[in-house]
Amino acid sequence: MTEYEIYSYEAYRRKYQDDIGEAAERELKEETNCNCNFLEQFGTYSNPDRDPRRWVISNGFMALVNAGQEIIQAGDDASDAKWFDVSFQEEAGIWNLCLTHGDEKLHARLEETTSKWDVKKKFKTIESDDLAFDHELILADAIVQLRKWITETHIAFRLLPEKFTLRELQQIHETVLDTKLLVPAFRRKVADLVEDTGEMTGDAGHRPAKLYREKR
Repeated sequence: MTEYEIYSYEAYRRKYQDDIGEAAERELKEETNCNCNFLEQFGTYSNPDRDPRRWVISNGFMALVNAGQEIIQAGDDASDAKWFDVSFQEEAGIWNLCLTHGDEKLHARLEETTSKWDVKKKFKTIESDDLAFDHELILADAIVQLRKWITETHIAFRLLPEKFTLRELQQIHETVLDTKLLVPAFRRKVADLVEDTGEMTGDAGHRPAKLYREKR
């Protein structure tokens, strides 16, 4: 670390005096204008060659926000900020990562390198012409982690209102897992996690559906 970098870090620390989680939350707000109630670290990236300018260590954080309630806006040193639809699927042993915003598409191809000793999936980049540095690997890790959370924890309920339909709960799972789920099988799986509120939806023009809530 150079003298300038040491000075920069000390000036930064004196100015903000926050830990890494607080710094991630602050950066998210400054660069995208998004607020979040959920922000969780999922990985650290330290390959000396990941940034050709200098050795940069990055910590990956995942935020879950309600896109309908947030007005995304670039700020600070971000030139632009957009919502992207994300797909991450395996085909013939290759994982295809695709980010879509209207006509704009970012694409990368990755190969899984998980060994029998690894406790989570690992990837290496085959092709990535659109994403900077090793960001395709960071995105892949984030998606894998979110899919693990959605199947092993109650995090899906945090993405719904207090009362919801089983179809809404299934849509959350299908969106994260990037696949269609059989309705009977899904409802059997979540049967012990929800309880009937005795209420129905009142949406005009739609068939009323039962409203459920998370079983505490």
